[in-house]
Amino acid sequence: MVPSSPPATSSTLESSIHYDMRHSIFHAADHITNVNQASSSEAKELLATLKPLDRTGCYVEPCMEGTRENILGEIMVWVEDVNAQNTLWVKGSPGSGKSTIASGLVSRLANCGRLGSRFVFKRGDLLLSDPAALWRTVAYDLARHDASYTSIIVEVLKSGTVDPGRPDIASYFESLIRMPLTKRHEHSPSHIIVIVIDGLDECGSDPSKSGQRNALLDTITRWSLLPGTFKLIVTGRDERLPGSFRDSCKQIELPTGAEVDMDASQDIRRFFEKRFTEIGGSFLVDWPGEKVLDTLTTQAAGLFIWAETVIRFVQKGLPDECLEHVLKGDLGGGDNVTQLYHQVLELSFGEADSHTLEVFNCVVTAVILAKIPFHPNDLAGFLSKPKASVNFILDKLSSVISILDGDKIGIKHVLFTEFMCDPQRCPPQFYIDCNHGNQKMSMICFQLMKNGLKFNICDLSSSHLANKDVHDLPERITQMIQHPLLYSVIFGQPTCRTLHTTKSITVTSSWKSGISFTSDSYIGLKS
Repeated sequence: MVPSSPPATSSTLESSIHYDMRHSIFHAADHITNVNQASSSEAKELLATLKPLDRTGCYVEPCMEGTRENILGEIMVWVEDVNAQNTLWVKGSPGSGKSTIASGLVSRLANCGRLGSRFVFKRGDLLLSDPAALWRTVAYDLARHDASYTSIIVEVLKSGTVDPGRPDIASYFESLIRMPLTKRHEHSPSHIIVIVIDGLDECGSDPSKSGQRNALLDTITRWSLLPGTFKLIVTGRDERLPGSFRDSCKQIELPTGAEVDMDASQDIRRFFEKRFTEIGGSFLVDWPGEKVLDTLTTQAAGLFIWAETVIRFVQKGLPDECLEHVLKGDLGGGDNVTQLYHQVLELSFGEADSHTLEVFNCVVTAVILAKIPFHPNDLAGFLSKPKASVNFILDKLSSVISILDGDKIGIKHVLFTEFMCDPQRCPPQFYIDCNHGNQKMSMICFQLMKNGLKFNICDLSSSHLANKDVHDLPERITQMIQHPLLYSVIFGQPTCRTLHTTKSITVTSSWKSGISFTSDSYIGLKS
């Protein structure tokens, strides 16, 4: 769905130290801006130990004005009802518009002073899929806006009751959320605070995080024990969620397919009307016509991601011809999203030669499997491919892959990732084998480390200096370590150990203690 222009955002953290190639996620807060002015420097330092995630790169366009009004209205009524269940689950099929609804809610809640925190889980992103990050970040957000809560949290952190460096999710929830909010309720029992969690189904997607995911789901279920003024809104697919959570919350389902309702269909038609008017301008009045709009609305069947992908595809070329390709496609039944992705790939790369397909595979594999999104300028360097070739692939796939906030490459919807990695749905020449792809990514990291690492890479006066003793560490890292190498060092060492070659195991073992970005480790990099 289409919003007005994205609102201006300001960084939560001031003077942040960024370590990743997309210039946004890895940071260490020097100090916090929006905490109560009376807070001491000690309080700011304590709150910074919560290590909240920067979510400025997770902006999702809210619902187009005039759409989803019934659902948004129902939710806002629920927000004001302190006697209702205090947890709401907005569920639906992938692509049904859950995230755009969540984004619209965030805007409305912020405008009326109800928003306490918002968090977005993102599958495939090492940090934004981490279950342990949620409550630390929520606690930090609440402390920014509420002096009473801030003082409680500071005391908790000073007491050592909870250790933010230890991923104990149950302890986080008890010490940073339940206990402080309960005390906060004693000071102002009528003040409503809403937390919005988008994409719960994308949390802990790595099998190694299954235990932490279960611990997080348990704490989310326990939210229902808090006073009714503390509201929790969760969006996510109807999968992998325990019965206890389902029983503890109010549920709103977004119908799709054969169950799609009139409201959703009318909203999708409004979306098509507005976007085609924008594309056609004054030269294509009343284009593409009522019959085509009816056909597209029916085929969307409540899936806003299908409608959005059609529009993006039409925008990337000659509008009439692109729309004709969509209408001539096999839209007669089955999985319409799969069929549309088929068309996007076949029309863009159906006649590509073997070399182009090899570059396609490298680029899409890296975008899908990267632990955190690449900056456009860094992807070509990571893959050792010409920048023009990488940009050519990205441009051809602009209807399904986007440049987020101008500096991060991301898949527009997880459905495309699932399609590309499913051999039953994706054409064989485009299919991404995740196991093989991870091995390729590991080997790239290995080669970059082998060629790029050297003793005292940051050119320190002494290689025995600890991080905390290097006052210009961030500047040295930015100047001396290129982002593809930095990515490889941070994320490549564990995966390189899975490569079954004596050479890789021997060399990576010598790097085991060669780099760390914690305050009690050393900067000298050894090859």
